[in-house]
Amino acid sequence: MIDASKTAWELLMARGIKFTDERLDLNEVTAIITTLNEIDSIVATINSIRRHFKNIIVVDDGSSDGTAETAEWHFPDIVVIKRKHTSKAQAQHAAVKEAATPYVMFFDADIYLSEDFHSPHIGENTACAFNIVPADNYRRGAWLGNMLIDFQKHEYRKAMDLTRVYHGATATVPCVSGAASLFRTDRILKLAPLHTEIFPGDDLERTAIELLADGKIIFSPTVVKTDVPDSLGALITQRLGKWWPGLWRIMPLFIKLLFKKGIPGRLRMEMSYQVVDIAIDHLKIISLAYLMVVGYWPLVALLYALYLSLETITFWSLRSRASMRNSLATLFLYPFYAVGQLIMRASALWIYIYRRLSGKWRGVNTTIVSLALCLFLTGCNGVAPPRDDHDWRVMPRYEVIDDSNERSLDGPGAYVSYKNTYLDLSVVGRGDNKQERYLAGTYFESLDWILNPTLYLIRTPDEEVLIPKIMAERGLGGGVVGRLGIQYISEGGRNLFLPQLGADYYYNGDNFFSLDWYKVYGNDRTVDESRLKHRWYIEDGQVDAGATMNEDGNVGWFVSGRRHNLFIGYYHWQNFENYDYDRDQFQLGLMFDF
Repeated sequence: MIDASKTAWELLMARGIKFTDERLDLNEVTAIITTLNEIDSIVATINSIRRHFKNIIVVDDGSSDGTAETAEWHFPDIVVIKRKHTSKAQAQHAAVKEAATPYVMFFDADIYLSEDFHSPHIGENTACAFNIVPADNYRRGAWLGNMLIDFQKHEYRKAMDLTRVYHGATATVPCVSGAASLFRTDRILKLAPLHTEIFPGDDLERTAIELLADGKIIFSPTVVKTDVPDSLGALITQRLGKWWPGLWRIMPLFIKLLFKKGIPGRLRMEMSYQVVDIAIDHLKIISLAYLMVVGYWPLVALLYALYLSLETITFWSLRSRASMRNSLATLFLYPFYAVGQLIMRASALWIYIYRRLSGKWRGVNTTIVSLALCLFLTGCNGVAPPRDDHDWRVMPRYEVIDDSNERSLDGPGAYVSYKNTYLDLSVVGRGDNKQERYLAGTYFESLDWILNPTLYLIRTPDEEVLIPKIMAERGLGGGVVGRLGIQYISEGGRNLFLPQLGADYYYNGDNFFSLDWYKVYGNDRTVDESRLKHRWYIEDGQVDAGATMNEDGNVGWFVSGRRHNLFIGYYHWQNFENYDYDRDQFQLGLMFDF
């Protein structure tokens, strides 16, 4: 219903919209072509751009196939900038600094401009998006590849002739394609520091930053043709490797736009749609899978018929502007293509999280990631037996940390849990010596095991340490609970794996002894570590005490306890969990259950 309502409204409102006839003098524009291993298309792309632009800069983002050298050889009169591989946004910003014109136009290295290409004069607006159309790169005998091109033609036409035209009327285009886009040079330089400099989703990020800075983006119907994937593998690589993980990354900016004061209603509606639509992707997939598993095929057929009806309306409305080789097959099979895109877009969340945890996307605010994961884990609440006889536990605290590197940190922290989900955070130290720590986790039951996934993040001014971990516990009888686990530590240039094996022995009710063994892989050497812990309950409280040791003979110890609402703990760690320094940590706090 949401998709149908949005499409119907855009079809209605996009009719009769007129575009300005005033053209921009292209001598006032510098064409910037960003390349990365584009040797097969760079010559044709530059030739098509040279017909219209006098000022051209090719910026190569670390190609290894000779793209930059090919451009220099064929076009010695244009500027070619060679860079080490960083990101598309960084490469573009480097080229903008060399531009001497009031406008810049970004191009991908696989686009083609027609003889009648022109750019509208944007007037008081700040940017312009163009009508991006898949090129007719059909291949004889490649039915699947040709169908994929037709699917993308219909997909692009809906995005351009509906969404872009609709928003262009109020200068609120929500996405400027990286294939071709016009910006004011001074605004690009001004807004450059706001970019996270991360490759996937950079064009979408540039658009969101422009709109958040009160920019106005119009749309031009001028056609720019671009190569699109013509194989299933290439399409999956494009969508799962770049587009959809980038969309998940930009969601915080969409939310900011949604609540930004003074933005036009059309843009606010678009942001509402984007946020809601991506939030329910997983629910759509689960619902469809459930209907198929239980055999509700009449309902599945009804959903297909409804979606086909919606596509038929848009297909018919855009038919005169879409030259396809397999028009009828494209129409009837497009719902299946859309489901495939839905699955990839939902799957991209986990690719995004993986890349974030592996340290490849270091510019994203880790606080947002940890809170988002915590909200996701909250969905598991109630599945496992409750850990305690209360719903909420809140523990504000103050802690002091000293280590053998002569660093001293102190600051507040808090632990909050609801049923089986918990969040722990602290901010100790100040300025260049500040350390932020976030921990989110939950408990749930699966196949008679109690699973405990957690995400631990440590941020300092110099680095981030990310530690995803999962523990699995199962009762073995006789008061013994077995435990298996593994954690991954991404810290600067180090990537460590720590398998864990442990057991608890319960006696006298809830009192227990705990023994855990760790092994660290991934550094210059493997390290065996162990931890012994004893917990016993006293009236209105409990006491924990234990010791740690690694194979080098470094011994640490810890003791903590609570009585009524007061909590206190002291920990002395010696090179534990592969740290190469000793740590002393003191905590004092309060505990409230309700």
